[in-house]
Amino acid sequence: MSDEAQQLEAEKKYKQWVWRNMVAGSAAALQAIGWSITAVAAIAALLIDKLDTIGNAVSLTGLKWGLVFFAFSLLFGALCKFLGWAVINSLEAMAKAEAFSKSADGQEIWKDLPRDRNRLMIEVAEPFWWPLSSYYRAAVVKAMADPLSNEKRLIKMNCLQVFSSAFHILFATLAIIIVGFSIKS
Repeated sequence: MSDEAQQLEAEKKYKQWVWRNMVAGSAAALQAIGWSITAVAAIAALLIDKLDTIGNAVSLTGLKWGLVFFAFSLLFGALCKFLGWAVINSLEAMAKAEAFSKSADGQEIWKDLPRDRNRLMIEVAEPFWWPLSSYYRAAVVKAMADPLSNEKRLIKMNCLQVFSSAFHILFATLAIIIVGFSIKS
């Protein structure tokens, strides 16, 4: 292997290591967002449960808009939770696949696979229903062209998780402000 090829391989491994460790923080965010979703749901449930009592102290329009914003907050919180789960499970699956491919059994299988591994990888996506089959096929094709495509996908998912978390917090805050300003004097 030439010096340039070794340097490119080292850069690829470094990027892979950095990106995987950056998105590994999704686990902590996942736990925090779970508590936040629970709090928002509890506040919304309390408002709905005590609607008769609260309706006397808060304008009906403000209460309705507050509940709408709480609903959007829960929606973005659920999206954040789903993305965090997807990132964590993808990291675990990638680690397991790499560990298996480095094991004796994995080496034996790789040795016996046909030369046209790209075709085989695309066929692995066949039993999935659409749109998953299309998504997996596209991911395999992308991975053949760019060995770091999985890590790049996880970074994008992590970015979406951060933004959905921010919207979750923003909508919950706006809901509280709306209900607070709707209190009758």
